[in-house]
Amino acid sequence: ETVPEPPLRSHPIPVYMSGPGVMWTHRPARLVETPQVDLPATVTLDEIEDDVQEIDLISDAAVHVEEGKGGVCWRAIDANDKVYSERFPIEVPRDSYSYRQEMIGLFYALKRALTRFPALEVIRCHCDNQAGIYKAQRPTYGPEEVTGSDMDVILAIRELVKSQEDKDITFYHVRGHTDEKLQPGEEASRIEVQNVECDRGAEECKDERPIPFQPLPGSKCMIRVANKWVTTRVDTAIQDITSTARIRLYLLERLQITEWELDDIDTEALGAARSVHNWSRTARTSKML
Repeated sequence: ETVPEPPLRSHPIPVYMSGPGVMWTHRPARLVETPQVDLPATVTLDEIEDDVQEIDLISDAAVHVEEGKGGVCWRAIDANDKVYSERFPIEVPRDSYSYRQEMIGLFYALKRALTRFPALEVIRCHCDNQAGIYKAQRPTYGPEEVTGSDMDVILAIRELVKSQEDKDITFYHVRGHTDEKLQPGEEASRIEVQNVECDRGAEECKDERPIPFQPLPGSKCMIRVANKWVTTRVDTAIQDITSTARIRLYLLERLQITEWELDDIDTEALGAARSVHNWSRTARTSKML
């Protein structure tokens, strides 16, 4: 069954054309409007006045892929260091990873902050996901930008920011896990302190029951070719689902590192450097790495 136009909140799914008019997919296609459900958020601190006009917004996620559990915590601080904090559990599919969940957390944090404090004029968003922060604030420049992996989350953030043109919303990277990284004599900044608290809050709520994933405003068809809607790059999506999560788990166990240390590795630069090597040299460097 087909529809003339896909619903605005239809979620991009990886598909493979196995014959005329036949589609095969890893996930069930849902061509109906999905009602939005309020997040089961818990307010843990509420010190900021309702008419505040400027805040720093910090968010973080705790993701346990093997357990299928995760949590998000976000905190807003005003000029007087008064804090508003919320946390909520999130659904973590087995083919997911921390990058996506952190960006979903940032999207909901910004959305809920705009609702909670309607008088806001300046919002500085901070997250320890450096790659996600970079993507969230750069403009859309081509098809690759809108059909890449996890771009539904990035586009949802961009769309939310665009809808608030009367507000000054900016994004900044904050060093994560400073409670484990500080050198002797070094002090954490006020934003880094709040980021550590977000990490703790996210961990505390990960065992609560989350609501099922809700399609985001960026979850819609991105490009139309020959009267056919293209929602994602099939090869990238299949690779992510079939191998990315497993490779990440192998590296975490093999190298005895944490997820944030793995995310700090510039894999795109490594891939670009190795792309000019022949097969034998690539095999040697893989063993060395």
